[in-house]
Amino acid sequence: MRPYRRRLSIESKASKAGRPREEAYERLILQAGYEELATNGLSHFSVAAVARRSGVARGTVYLRWPTREDLIVASAAVISLHIVSPPEGNLEGRLRFLAAELADAFARPDALRVLLRIDADRELQPALFRRIYSFLQGSTNKVMMACVRDAQASGEIRADVSPMVFTRAFVGAMFVEALSKVPTRRVDKDFMDSLVLLMAAAVNLPDSP
Repeated sequence: MRPYRRRLSIESKASKAGRPREEAYERLILQAGYEELATNGLSHFSVAAVARRSGVARGTVYLRWPTREDLIVASAAVISLHIVSPPEGNLEGRLRFLAAELADAFARPDALRVLLRIDADRELQPALFRRIYSFLQGSTNKVMMACVRDAQASGEIRADVSPMVFTRAFVGAMFVEALSKVPTRRVDKDFMDSLVLLMAAAVNLPDSP
């Protein structure tokens, strides 16, 4: 009965506190969903377990995410929330910025575990996997491909370079390197610098001023 009373107390405070309290609930729920994905993957993901982990009533969870699948996608998206567009500059500088962003995302506690759990269930939950994959890759790829296209428009790199292939090669290399860094999952600066220089040379990026 104690968890039930706790949830009622939380909700009663929410009604008085307004939007800031609601945003705090959302953070609690998404963090709990993220932890649930890391533990149980897609197939055994439980909304009830998320409610227990977050200390929020299940009905409150469903008010924000009407379906289990909606909550799973939102929970998985926690990994990419901090990947932002780099500041203006040449492609090399922007790639260094994005490499650091990816390193931070992959080093987040349980981030790679969540990604691997999702991948392990891809054949059991193909539609849901595609939805998550599209969302996660879409947000990151959009930022990176925009940088490649900007560099092409400014004449920094060749026009025949595929922004998608470039992006997949860059993100894939960062991902594999993060997997190899046990237990920290932190990609070191030397690797990031070498990757940026390698990718720059592959597309004929001129020397930075």
